[in-house]
Amino acid sequence: MTLTPEPTAPLEEAKAQPTDPPADSTDIGGDTAAGDLTARSSSGTMWTGVSLVAGKGIVAVSTIVLGRVLDAQVFGLFGIGLLVIGYLQFLNDFGIASAVINLTGKDRRLASVAFWLNIGLGVAMTAITWLAAPLIADFFKEESATAIVRGLGFVFLIRSVGAVHDALLKRDLKMRSVTVAETVTAFSKALLTIGLALFGFGVWSLVWGHLVGALLGSIVFWLVNPWRPDRLSAMSNPVDGTRRLVGFGSQMTLIDILGAINKNVDYLLIGRGIGTVALGVYTMAFRLPELLIDGINLVAAKVAFPLFSQLQDDKEKGKLALAKMLRLVSVIVVPAGVGMAIVADPLVRVALGDKWLEVPFGDGVISTVEPLRWLALALTATALTKNIGDLYKGYGRPGLLNIIGVVRALFVVPILIVAVRYGIAGVAIAQAVTATIVSMAQVVIASRVIGMRIGDLVSPYRTPLMAGAVMAAVTWPMAAMISSWNPLVQLAVLALTGAATYGGTTYLLDRELVEEGLTFVKAGVGQQAKVAS
Repeated sequence: MTLTPEPTAPLEEAKAQPTDPPADSTDIGGDTAAGDLTARSSSGTMWTGVSLVAGKGIVAVSTIVLGRVLDAQVFGLFGIGLLVIGYLQFLNDFGIASAVINLTGKDRRLASVAFWLNIGLGVAMTAITWLAAPLIADFFKEESATAIVRGLGFVFLIRSVGAVHDALLKRDLKMRSVTVAETVTAFSKALLTIGLALFGFGVWSLVWGHLVGALLGSIVFWLVNPWRPDRLSAMSNPVDGTRRLVGFGSQMTLIDILGAINKNVDYLLIGRGIGTVALGVYTMAFRLPELLIDGINLVAAKVAFPLFSQLQDDKEKGKLALAKMLRLVSVIVVPAGVGMAIVADPLVRVALGDKWLEVPFGDGVISTVEPLRWLALALTATALTKNIGDLYKGYGRPGLLNIIGVVRALFVVPILIVAVRYGIAGVAIAQAVTATIVSMAQVVIASRVIGMRIGDLVSPYRTPLMAGAVMAAVTWPMAAMISSWNPLVQLAVLALTGAATYGGTTYLLDRELVEEGLTFVKAGVGQQAKVAS
């Protein structure tokens, strides 16, 4: 759940260093089959990484500032609005963006059909959200949520204007242009949100920041992508195009809806069953590890789906690409997740302040620290196998993800319904346990579907997990020993010790993994130099 700006590199810099070939209405991105796919995917990953560092850095700063200015009640109220938008946004897109990535390489005319279809869906979903807002507020027993939900509902229409431009850039792995749009959006959104919050706009500072950020994002996507849609009157056979887009997109929509249920049902249960303040605390506990762990996975996911879409006719290369991606993602995600679980207490003190350690709730208090520990581990477990799903989508088998999503929901939701009785810490623990079980099941299923041995799928995780265990064994006792120190000093000492322990162990166990990561980075740098020359 996103409370603050999402990642995004200055527009002026991108214009000064053009990297993407021009496109017109007949060429929506050039020949994506040309060139070295490995180098382009490396380049795409690198620029998505730039987006992560720049954008998530902005988000982290704004989260810290807003966490100190606003209280849990405000974050909880805004969280209700975002929860609703999060569930409905998949109906708004209806999988059209994924269909554009997967289908327009063979029929470029579909892009214009997708654009106008998205506009229509944006209008419809904004209207539906406006009408449903009072019922949603009644469900959460929070009357003031009506205006919040209605305001956020306009984001559907705003985003629909730039959605196809975004999808075309991602389809062709033009991640520098995507980074431009996202960074400009995040920076502007953060400035507006923080400014309004400082001037006392409360929850509306978050709402207006969200809407203006979406508007700027759509504008910048039009600026960095020269493709323009055909007029409705100039399109040939739009009905057939719509049928094809919706046929693929509907499968993707079901995947996204099931994913949203699995990802956000904890927010729903806490907001309805425990209250707005508890939802605000849980949201902040989730937000801190999400910035890092989910952000890392987002880098790989943005490249993975287009890459696997282009490798769907070469399954052997797809297997190799998946193994390499799991290997590189896990070596970063494991220390990030385990590390955040260990430093949760000083992290909350330094980032958000002591007020988030004991938030008044009913006759007692609730804390952000314990949920943060378990949610960091839950996000880590999920991130380790998330790219397997990108391979299914890229290979044109979204129905498989739907089956997995239904089974996962049937397994996870009842457990969370019970866990909510034990407060937000109980929900967080349940999330960590179920995420670990689901990820293990994902590996078993993938081995059968993709035709890879379980050992080959598990192998990419071996070194990161072993190095992570060593890191935890060293830093966890140290965290207890220095708990009385200044929180900032604690955080610095534990971070440096953990990084040194993890890096050294990884190098001793698997020097090839370190070299492989460096090679991947060099490939991306080489491709950027080639394009820029």
